Amino acid sequence: MTTSVFESQALTLLDQLKAEGFEFQVAEPDILRVRPVDRVTPELRADLQRHKSALLMLIRIGDAGVQERRELFARQLAATPSPQVPLFVYCAYVPYVKGTCFSCRDPLPEPRFGRCWRCSLAWRLAAGVSIDVNLAVALDAAKVCA
Repeated sequence: MTTSVFESQALTLLDQLKAEGFEFQVAEPDILRVRPVDRVTPELRADLQRHKSALLMLIRIGDAGVQERRELFARQLAATPSPQVPLFVYCAYVPYVKGTCFSCRDPLPEPRFGRCWRCSLAWRLAAGVSIDVNLAVALDAAKVCA
C-alpha cells in the first residue's frame, strides 16, 4: 500500500476526471466539491469517496497560495547552508500567537499555535518531505502548544 499522494491511484483518477472536464474545489473542512454534479455516477461517487483524502491533498497542492509559498520556501532552502534547515516563513516578523499562522499571518481554524494548511503543505513540498495521505493533516493538528 502506498501512502504518497504522488504514487496513489487518486492522482490517476484526478488527471482522468480533469481531462473529462470535471472541476474540483475544496471547501473547509475537508469537503470535496465536484462539478458538474449531474455527471457524477454512483460508481464515480464511490471512487471519489474511496480516494477522498488523497484527492483533497492533491487539489490543495495545486492551490496558487501553496505554490507561491513553496517557491519562496525552496529559495530559502537553497540559500541555507547544509546541514541547516530554514524556518520556512512566508512573511517576516509575524507574531507567534494563538489562532494565527506564524508563517503568513492567515487565521487558523482554531485557537492554536502553528502553521496554516497552505504553509504546512508548502514547506513539505519545498523540502521534499513525503506527503503521507493519512498523516499530513494529523501531524499539523498535533502540533498544539499549551
